[in-house]
Amino acid sequence: MPGTLIILGASARAAAFSALRAGFSPHCGDYFADADLRRRCPATPIRDYPNELAEVARNAPPGPWMYTGALENYPELIERICATRTLLGNRRECLAKVRDPWQTSAALAHAGLAAPPITASADGLPTDGSWLRKAFCSGGGAQVTAWNGGRDSTRPAESYYFQQRILGTPCAGVYVAAEGRAVLLGVSQQLIGESWTAARGFHYTGSIGPWRSPDVLDQFVRLGNALAAEFGLTGLFGVDAIFDGSTVWPIEVNPRFPASVEVLERALGFSVVGLHVAACQQGQLPAAAPQLTEQWAGKAIIWARRKTIVGDRFCAWADALNAGQPWPAVADIPSAGAQISAGSPITTVLGAGETEQEVWSQLQQRAAEVLKGCDQPATSGETDLPRE
Repeated sequence: MPGTLIILGASARAAAFSALRAGFSPHCGDYFADADLRRRCPATPIRDYPNELAEVARNAPPGPWMYTGALENYPELIERICATRTLLGNRRECLAKVRDPWQTSAALAHAGLAAPPITASADGLPTDGSWLRKAFCSGGGAQVTAWNGGRDSTRPAESYYFQQRILGTPCAGVYVAAEGRAVLLGVSQQLIGESWTAARGFHYTGSIGPWRSPDVLDQFVRLGNALAAEFGLTGLFGVDAIFDGSTVWPIEVNPRFPASVEVLERALGFSVVGLHVAACQQGQLPAAAPQLTEQWAGKAIIWARRKTIVGDRFCAWADALNAGQPWPAVADIPSAGAQISAGSPITTVLGAGETEQEVWSQLQQRAAEVLKGCDQPATSGETDLPRE
């Protein structure tokens, strides 16, 4: 029977809403603790991220816990929390392997699957952007740059590795795994650095799906099975990839609740947290992947161009769009008066429709409304968004 579920991470909202749809009572700790999350369940804002998450876990009611991105970068913290509370997900030993690019590449090669070349040193690499410099500990593309021969004085060289850049369409598969097997739940296109969201560089800024090409889905199935068998992944995980027109090139494994999950949940009609709990507690997997429908869904994270103070009009606009709807049109809604620094996320807009283009249009329209309303100096004290 569903019960209390503790959800910890940089952003817990999507996982918490999925848990609520599955009948669980989530208690959350995350960096934002936005207003829409706090209206639905207890949520503690984390100022000293991620260290304060251990205290949130200690003070939460009895129940198991799960984590969202990018807590996989803090395996020692995960183990401290596991000392007093049962984890539904992947522990330190698994993380050490699956987050190691060399071990992941070797596992894929052993399974006869493609993987981009990687190297620990920039020596001899071209500086024309055909290689990427990636931090070992990062999330959402925040520490990914095209290699141009520069030097980052803020991090030691051993904090990074280099991966050959694959040109094509960014995409991601979502899986649930248990006992060395994985079931592909769906694939979506990833939105990376889209200018209409005010994102920069390689920042993840949303997803649209589900992807429907049988060949692409088949390649993702093989990827998930190879990774689950090699690393013993448990519960939800995701694989970020690039599709070059013929081959799916995996570029990163996310061994936790992936950001694109809620897009697939909406389009395909299932609750992923229920599947995650069943896999972790009983080793139970769905008999088959969710069936494709005619529905498309998407999300886009909108970023602040400048320092902004969230006003009452923004909150009222978001609440009006969401009123009476089973799925939000706007999520991750900050409280009125919240200050958002330039380059930080403001909110998430969501959409659904019978065609992919319809979803693109919804997201871009709502993104434009958010940016127009929030493109005010922080001293103005209020954003000016339209009401619908």
